[in-house]
Amino acid sequence: MGTQLSRCLRPEKSSFGALGLILASVATYVLAKQWAQKVIPDLKPPREKPSSETRSEDEKDSLEVSVASSPKLRRKKLKSKRKKKRNLTAEELKKMGVYYGKKQQFGKAMEKFSEAQEAYEAENATQTPGYADLLRELGIWYSMQNRGDEEMAKYLEAQAIYEMLCGPSSKEYAGLLKNMGIWHLERGQLPEAMAKFEEAEAEYVASDSTNSTSYAGLLTSMGNWLSQSGQGDEAMLKYELARGVYMDVRGANESAGYAGLLMAMGNWHGRRKRSEEALSLYLDAQAAFESAGATAKDDYLALLSHLGLCFAEQGNSERAIEKFLEAQAAHEAAQATGTEEYARLL
Repeated sequence: MGTQLSRCLRPEKSSFGALGLILASVATYVLAKQWAQKVIPDLKPPREKPSSETRSEDEKDSLEVSVASSPKLRRKKLKSKRKKKRNLTAEELKKMGVYYGKKQQFGKAMEKFSEAQEAYEAENATQTPGYADLLRELGIWYSMQNRGDEEMAKYLEAQAIYEMLCGPSSKEYAGLLKNMGIWHLERGQLPEAMAKFEEAEAEYVASDSTNSTSYAGLLTSMGNWLSQSGQGDEAMLKYELARGVYMDVRGANESAGYAGLLMAMGNWHGRRKRSEEALSLYLDAQAAFESAGATAKDDYLALLSHLGLCFAEQGNSERAIEKFLEAQAAHEAAQATGTEEYARLL
């Protein structure tokens, strides 16, 4: 019975039945469209398919994005950009080396100095003031590494170039002579040291460079020479002159050179048992060293010990211990634990 009933309800495959289905479908579509337009009045018509021309452009854009985002092409473009990047000059590389040296990043400093030396050689400019100045900077670098023989070797190379050129006086050449004098002073060779200091002073004056931190450094060194020679009053006069020059140069009171001067003045007072004056100068020197970021210098490490001794002389054992511990930590941070100064702190 169920089978017969289902067959009765199923439409016959006649032309009349097919026509009825078509009309019903059309009516349903019309009614649905009218309802949609009333309920959604802003209904937009379906988007037309892009033409073959538009589609080809879209496919092209898609292809370009796909290719541009490929790792191989990105590497190629990066390589091309690097090729187009301007090569740094020898002078620029030298200045970068000096910058890193002041920041106590000695590895990077030597890397840039080496690149600068190669650049000077490639430019066939090894007989120029600029190259001589590079040799002077290399000498300073060796000085910071306590490699005295190599330091002086570079100074002598630089001096030979300056003398061969016989050019006008310059602050750079004066600075070279000053550094050579300091090298002799550190080794107790007082006559040789003063000879170089006097040559340097003449160059500073001739090049009109007496209002510079470099010249102030020379005055400090001459004061140190006088102090070692037992001429204490004359030494302090040089120190005061140096301090005046530093004060006239903007920002120089936060330099390592100025800190070294204050330390020398503190030592002068300390030798005369004037602990109050020495302590005040030492504290100012510590602030200057730290402002200059020169906390790995031997002078800074020694300064902390001097501060500890000053506080101890005044009976301030708490501050004395504090400074001695600071000195110990600073030696360890600077990897300077193999020195006599560090051994005394233990």
